[in-house]
Amino acid sequence: MLSRPVVDRLKDQIKDLRKVAGAANFASAHDDIKGEPRHAYVIPANDSAQPNRADTNGAVMQWVSERFSVALAVSNRRDPRGEHAINNELESLRSQVMAALLGYVPANGYDPIEYVSGNLLQLTPGVLWWSMTFSTGYLERNY
Repeated sequence: MLSRPVVDRLKDQIKDLRKVAGAANFASAHDDIKGEPRHAYVIPANDSAQPNRADTNGAVMQWVSERFSVALAVSNRRDPRGEHAINNELESLRSQVMAALLGYVPANGYDPIEYVSGNLLQLTPGVLWWSMTFSTGYLERNY
């Protein structure tokens, strides 16, 4: 998973974020929150490969699809239901993440990034966590 180009792209494109980083999973991102959150964490989700399409013995040529999530953490101190956080912070950040990542090619040989889905990860009295899942892919070859 190429998380570094995605982290760099978000840092470059979205000045409203206080922190952008990579994380191995949601738990490590959750434990990293300090101060007033307006953070994004790029987290690998999964990858999958199509069957080998090479005809020759020992050669491999297969399409690999990679998914990753951008976990957004926004302040939720004003409203225990999260309505203020969703309407005033999350929607703006979601739009900015979409603008930064949709169609972005993270590395040579990769397809442009596409949006897959989003979901609420966690709502606490201090932080609302939202996950946005994206996909890209590349052709793996070994001749």
